[in-house]
Amino acid sequence: MPPGPSLTEARDAEGRIVPAAPARLPDDEESLEVWGFRDSAFAILPNGSVRMSGSRYALSGLELPSLLPWMRRVLGVALDPADPHESSYPPAVPAPRIHPGFQREAADLLPPDGLSADPLVRLRHGHGHTLEEMYLLKYGGFERVPDLVLYPATEEQVEALVAAAARYDVCLVPYGGGTNVTDALRCPADEERTIAVVDLSRLNRILWIDPVNQMACIQAGAVGRQIQAELAAHGFSLGHEPDSVEFSTLGGWIATFASGMKKNRYGNIEDLVLDLRAVTAQGTLGRAAVAPRESTGVDARRVLFGSEGCLGIVTSAVVKIFPLPELQKYGSILFRDFETGVAFLYALEREGGKPASVRLVDNLQFQFSQALKPAAAGLRADA
Repeated sequence: MPPGPSLTEARDAEGRIVPAAPARLPDDEESLEVWGFRDSAFAILPNGSVRMSGSRYALSGLELPSLLPWMRRVLGVALDPADPHESSYPPAVPAPRIHPGFQREAADLLPPDGLSADPLVRLRHGHGHTLEEMYLLKYGGFERVPDLVLYPATEEQVEALVAAAARYDVCLVPYGGGTNVTDALRCPADEERTIAVVDLSRLNRILWIDPVNQMACIQAGAVGRQIQAELAAHGFSLGHEPDSVEFSTLGGWIATFASGMKKNRYGNIEDLVLDLRAVTAQGTLGRAAVAPRESTGVDARRVLFGSEGCLGIVTSAVVKIFPLPELQKYGSILFRDFETGVAFLYALEREGGKPASVRLVDNLQFQFSQALKPAAAGLRADA
């Protein structure tokens, strides 16, 4: 069983754990130009090896001698380090089209740092992470980006912003971690109305953890790495691990119908969410308490899954949590060919008792993983 809270830990009136607000770490700054953190990047060394900067990953600081030669062979391109395709970031950012009435009202609702029209801030909130968007960011540009970026810190502020947007005919775009790969953050070039992004990064708390009923209430702007760390400190896991877990948010997972690598054990996001709150143009959708499963009527909250923010702005959700596993064990199997691997997965499905995560990769992906091995050291280097 997970450890219980200490005697000095904050509790609410129902005895649930109330974690403190998360601290913002200085090395958690995300890159504006590429995917990832600002302290993590790949560089080609004079000897032809590749090294990853920073210290947060297992590969950080290590030489990868096989990566560049493997890429040359696979791509059939010389990839000369002396001939880089230099980025032209930042591109020109279109001038904002701001409705003055909405801007004044938003400024009254939010603190002084709760509203930004900075060109680079607007640019970052106007794209996701598709390959095309990443290319345009460095070598092209965007015809239309958001005009304002808003940072509400409470659900009440979100409600007021939605109501103001309705009055002034302003477009609102919810924003979580910005990892979208479906072009959902791209602004239509012909949109003449003000486009304002509602950045939920300040609604980032785990409001409570119920260790008895194994539930937690989490605000929509909490990112996956933060959720993992805070729940683990209390002996629990959400179990939802999409590839973007370091940067994507709970609200984003709901809005995009997300799936994770460990869905065999924990389920997809719709299996984990017990209740949610969302602000819509017609009012706030929510209940005073988490009720058991209901067998009558239509659950309107389910419509929000996969809605990409078009129907409302998710502000928080109650989710299932699970005790941390006593053991995590990893293994791999090499198959003669891809078809044999597929047959194995079919057999595994029929047998039941699947591992939390199973992934079948083709030969090219396997080669890539081998190319990421660091340089040998010690006796291995002399062999």
